[in-house]
Amino acid sequence: MKKQFMKIMNTPKLAISIAFVIALAIGVTSYFAHQKSMASILTQINKIPSSVTSSNGSKNLTLAFPIGGRIKSVSVKTGERVKQGDILASLDAENAIGAVNQAKAAYASAQVAYQKLMNGASTTDIEVAKVALANAKDSYTNTVAQQKVLVDNARSAMLNSGLVAVSTINGATTTNSPTISGTYTGESEGEYKISVYATGGGYYFSISGLETGSGVVSTVPVPLGTHGLYIQFPNNFSTNANNIWTVSIPNKQSASYLTYKNAYQSALQAQTQAIAIAQATVDTAQATLNQKQASARSEDIAIAQAQVDSTKGALQIAEGTYNNTIITAPADGTITSVSITAGQIATPNTPAIGLLLQ
Repeated sequence: MKKQFMKIMNTPKLAISIAFVIALAIGVTSYFAHQKSMASILTQINKIPSSVTSSNGSKNLTLAFPIGGRIKSVSVKTGERVKQGDILASLDAENAIGAVNQAKAAYASAQVAYQKLMNGASTTDIEVAKVALANAKDSYTNTVAQQKVLVDNARSAMLNSGLVAVSTINGATTTNSPTISGTYTGESEGEYKISVYATGGGYYFSISGLETGSGVVSTVPVPLGTHGLYIQFPNNFSTNANNIWTVSIPNKQSASYLTYKNAYQSALQAQTQAIAIAQATVDTAQATLNQKQASARSEDIAIAQAQVDSTKGALQIAEGTYNNTIITAPADGTITSVSITAGQIATPNTPAIGLLLQ
């Protein structure tokens, strides 16, 4: 056996051939072993369930409102079974519903304008389009004015919420503090600083900060500056203590300040959306008139299509805003918890309803 091995080793061509065969056998063996390993891995992967579950195998979902607002209704209770698409809870959404209706009207108008352009316009159609544009512009002007009033009222409510004169002396009694009344009509935020001083003719107060001026210390309301506020000193007012106060506008320490601030922010958002929709209506009406007065060129058709797409986008935005005011069941299941009630103020993304999927 040893002599045969030595004979092979002394024959280079034979030795190389044998080595090649051995290497090939090792490679084939490794390949099939690898394929078997991969098949095993794929088998294990295919056993993984397609649904997403938590680590303990449950299918619990926690649902919440993506925006804040006052909760209008809660339609479910713990243990109740629901179907996919059921409305579980909703916020007050009058503004959002109105925005959807306006956006639907603008979208429908754009679609009609496009179709009429394709069909060609008559003289009567052109006159109608002119009237529509005039009406849209009037509506825009009215919308701007109305929204300004709503925003101004919301801001005024925020600025006038809980106005009080606060002593600058720590621990001072409030029985000697004057009373602030009236409605602040100024535009600027800031504070009034009030101090009392004596003269030969009696006691007076001076103000600085938002305004500068002076007045007579009185037990009846007298003007505090020129922006609608009044100051009244108590009958037992003492000039020996607590004679410097500040009136902050707005009073951020007031218990109702946050409520009025949120209302003001909502009014601003509603204003932006309402004006945007009114402007989109004007744009649509103008484009419609332009299209009717010109021949149906490819550029005109493209503009009409763009108006359709634009108003459709506005509708989608409005519907998205409305959808944020409701919680719907994403699938069939059972309610496991309800931590909200009608009338509450919902905080964005705060867990509200638990749902166990079927």
